[in-house]
Amino acid sequence: MFALACYQHPRRDQLTGTELMDQSLEQWRPVVGYEGLYEVSDQGRIWSHISNRHLKLSIANTGYHQVNLKNSIKHVHRLVLESFVGPCPKSHEGCHANGNRIDNRLCNLRWDTRKGNMSDAIKHGTTNRGGKAKNSKLNKDLVLRIKSSTKSNREIAKQFNISREHARDIRLGKRWSWVYL
Repeated sequence: MFALACYQHPRRDQLTGTELMDQSLEQWRPVVGYEGLYEVSDQGRIWSHISNRHLKLSIANTGYHQVNLKNSIKHVHRLVLESFVGPCPKSHEGCHANGNRIDNRLCNLRWDTRKGNMSDAIKHGTTNRGGKAKNSKLNKDLVLRIKSSTKSNREIAKQFNISREHARDIRLGKRWSWVYL
């Protein structure tokens, strides 16, 4: 990993007293691959040396903040991590510790494996598993009924319009394993 020199925002001296207090701890670093053109702060803000202003962030359909850098759309959380932590390790992705996809503060971000990221999503309830999945036929209450039923898997499958294998897997804990009787 490499470390870039950390320096304060170049226009910091133009801020008012209140803004200065709010910004005093904010650190800025060059955006990797766009050095001299853009900077990113540890608070997830982007500064353009081209237009001398903060860039407006938009929200992608995935729910993450994104920004347009020289006609290339970039996720802000990745820019923060790459500039302050270093390049993304192999088989890792950017993770938001608090589950909020638009909280791009450095203290909320880390590189982690897909498994670690999914573990966070489950903990925060931001995953689409179970009844939150788009085409789910079941919800927690129906799964509880299936797990407590004395009927055969075939009867359950017919009653809930699912496959026998799905009914079996629910009862064996291979699916919906987080729902307990």
